[in-house]
Amino acid sequence: MALAPFNEQDYGIDSEIRFCSISLSFRKGGCIRSLLWSVPVILPKGWHFATALSPNTPWAVAALDGPISFQTVSLEQLVDSPLLSGRYFREVALAPEITPKHYLDMVADKQESLQINQAHVDQLSNLVRQTGILFRSRHYNSFRMLVTLSDHISGNAFDHHQSLDNRRPANFLTNERSLILYGNFIAHDFAHSWNGRSLLPWRRTVSGLGANSGNKGPPP
Repeated sequence: MALAPFNEQDYGIDSEIRFCSISLSFRKGGCIRSLLWSVPVILPKGWHFATALSPNTPWAVAALDGPISFQTVSLEQLVDSPLLSGRYFREVALAPEITPKHYLDMVADKQESLQINQAHVDQLSNLVRQTGILFRSRHYNSFRMLVTLSDHISGNAFDHHQSLDNRRPANFLTNERSLILYGNFIAHDFAHSWNGRSLLPWRRTVSGLGANSGNKGPPP
């Protein structure tokens, strides 16, 4: 597996967030649910990260001097588990009384973009509670709402089994009008974890450290 880092200088961008892509090759006929992988990640010192994957070092949310390793998972789970990272990072526990645990994880180019109002955090916590009432099940070990806040990254949304990958403008969570117009995106992507949209065959395209299951139709 090869990691291809995103280079901000290639695009004239001074960003505190980076994306990388991976290329996978494996024997034809292999079942992605039976192929086991353990992937190390190296981040800039002082950067923080969040992912549905479980790090081998408990609570390892800040980049260390060496590679960060994760517990071995199937190839299917690997490509369905994006990793969010950046210098300016904030994690908020949602509906903390509920198990499994749910988190809002945010990275941004500026610290002020992370200052989501507590009232909106409470609304997301209520969203977590209401999905339990609606679906009557929790099929994941934990769930992470991964939100990128930047004006230098194109907006998109990707659905996954144990996380969502939402990429929005820098003021997405701090501007009232933005939340009124687009705040339902997070709830929309969260619901797709139950209805299996991330598992459609034509959505099994590797993007970042996760399967691309965003707002695109099937290939022609």
